[in-house]
Amino acid sequence: MTKLFDFDAANGKRAYGDLISDGIYFYGTTTEGGTYNKGVVFKLKIDGTDFMKLHDFNDTDGAKPYDGLTHIGTELFGVTLLGGPENEGVIFRLNTDGSSYTILNNLSGNTDGSLPNGTLYFDGTFLYGTTYSGGSNAGGGTIYKLKPDGSDFTTIHSFSGSNPINGAQPQGELIFDGIYFYGVTFNGGTNSKGIVYKIKPDGTGFTKLLDLIGANGVNNVEPSALLLHNGFLYGCGFLGGTNENGFIYRISVQGSDYEILHDFDISSGTKPHCKLTFVNEYLYGSTTAGGLTGGGVLFKIKPDGSDYTVLYNFGTESGYNCWSSLLYRGNHLYGITASGGSNNDSGTIFQLDDGLPLGIPNFDKTAPISLYPNPVKDILYITLTENKETKVKLYEATGKLILEQSIYNSAHFDMGNFKTGVYIIEVGNKAYKVLKQDGGF
Repeated sequence: MTKLFDFDAANGKRAYGDLISDGIYFYGTTTEGGTYNKGVVFKLKIDGTDFMKLHDFNDTDGAKPYDGLTHIGTELFGVTLLGGPENEGVIFRLNTDGSSYTILNNLSGNTDGSLPNGTLYFDGTFLYGTTYSGGSNAGGGTIYKLKPDGSDFTTIHSFSGSNPINGAQPQGELIFDGIYFYGVTFNGGTNSKGIVYKIKPDGTGFTKLLDLIGANGVNNVEPSALLLHNGFLYGCGFLGGTNENGFIYRISVQGSDYEILHDFDISSGTKPHCKLTFVNEYLYGSTTAGGLTGGGVLFKIKPDGSDYTVLYNFGTESGYNCWSSLLYRGNHLYGITASGGSNNDSGTIFQLDDGLPLGIPNFDKTAPISLYPNPVKDILYITLTENKETKVKLYEATGKLILEQSIYNSAHFDMGNFKTGVYIIEVGNKAYKVLKQDGGF
């Protein structure tokens, strides 16, 4: 584990949202620090150099961004939990050089919702997000969409605050499989511990997939955002589980086959709040507490729940209290901590190596794509270094074209039934080899 950067009060502190990358820079937010102590938007190079504050929030234009950013072309999009005219949060955009900061929507707490708290998802036309409260159904929170220019803001679903059997107070980012969005709520459901749900982009087809269960009947589970892998949704509970220290679970996208994969304890880390990251047959994540020093751990676990391994125990100097997901780029995992480091407990940015698979060096501007895992047994994940629609072609080694698809930002190919051997991925005028191994379904 290598520390790349220490935050301080001037450049931001207390980062909870995920890092994103364009292959050259990381981009992110902090909830505190900056000129007005309301948080900042920042960028820095992947090696930890050339840190730049892109925006200081001042309350009027937003405050307390708890979530990561969405990168589209030369623009960044995000939300703040608070601030704006009604202090109910804002949806914003700015250029990657920090110019042209624009509020796209000042939330009011009425039908449009309030307290936006999930990273925005872009489907090529609309940005989608959630608000923790507000809406037209007794303040249970909303799911909304709007265009990147701020137009066509629409609430596609309002959760019920008065009869929250189908969930209330959504939190965390939405994920999309091309048909449904999937998400979680903090409250509501049969057990009043939150739910896992799915919904179509037009607001139809809302389905409760799971009523979350807490261990002691008092605390909420506080579920993290979900990961979609091989037809299953994977998530963490901040609390709950046998030891009331959090757990990892999975459930199929149909709502069946619910299974707890791991119960956390003091030695293996406690209170996970990250969205899990899948790389090379393992799920990677972090906890905010527990481990040898009490500051949390970095871990990996196989999708069937086996082979749980603590990779790193956080300490004060390295940073601790990691709420963010881990970002896989090149041969490394990157993350951000809310506390610790060398500058008054302000947090850090770090790099983790764990024998990760060799990938395309997408730190190089000439490489337009990241492929992982490579070799692949089932799902091949594709991430573009530029957020634009791009045609991707998959060939057998003989030159036979077997798949052609236009993707935006990211996609995945199910190669589980493919024959073992070498395949070629073509992106624009560049081609890359992918090795298919046995072990798929």
